[in-house]
Amino acid sequence: MYFRGLKLYIPSNCFPPRATVSTSLLANALEVFIRKHRGPLLDIGSSVGQLPLLAAKAGIFSVGCEIDVCCLKASRINALINDVYTYYAPVACWGASCFRDNCFGIIVINPPFLPLDPSEQVDLAICGGGDLSLTKRLLESSIPILKEKGILLYTLSSFATRIILPRSKILKKRWGLFDHIFVLMFKKLDQRSSPPSHKPGIQL
Repeated sequence: MYFRGLKLYIPSNCFPPRATVSTSLLANALEVFIRKHRGPLLDIGSSVGQLPLLAAKAGIFSVGCEIDVCCLKASRINALINDVYTYYAPVACWGASCFRDNCFGIIVINPPFLPLDPSEQVDLAICGGGDLSLTKRLLESSIPILKEKGILLYTLSSFATRIILPRSKILKKRWGLFDHIFVLMFKKLDQRSSPPSHKPGIQL
């Protein structure tokens, strides 16, 4: 399939990017910010690499981080197909756990934001835990690895607004199947910034 000018190989167990509202919204936001920020870029939960490869195509060194090795291997194939492999590095790990602090200018996360407990591994792509603890951990763990004045672009459902990071700005909004999908931006103020505490019940 094709996505934003990229030719993508998609194994049957990996989500096709055109099937999700959140991926399209995040791609729209990313295309604006890669003109302003030089990276490097990290996509946490990169699937077959569609978002980091968009940045790589613009000449920004990008890292795709994914726990599903099949999808991660597909992202490497897609980097080769689209002739951007010199700007792309696939990494197998969970969240931001394998990266040092203050090393990325842009981080992109399309997290599992439904308040449901995953029953098998494939559910991890959409289920953030009944209390959204998985989604919250993914967002908070990304902040230390952002550079000073780096930006985090992330998506959330209207079912998950209680875990929005403070100081986040709404960039885009669209109606999904049963909820609203938001793209939000969090900017790291300085290197002393720590994962912010969450205020319950934030309304959008």
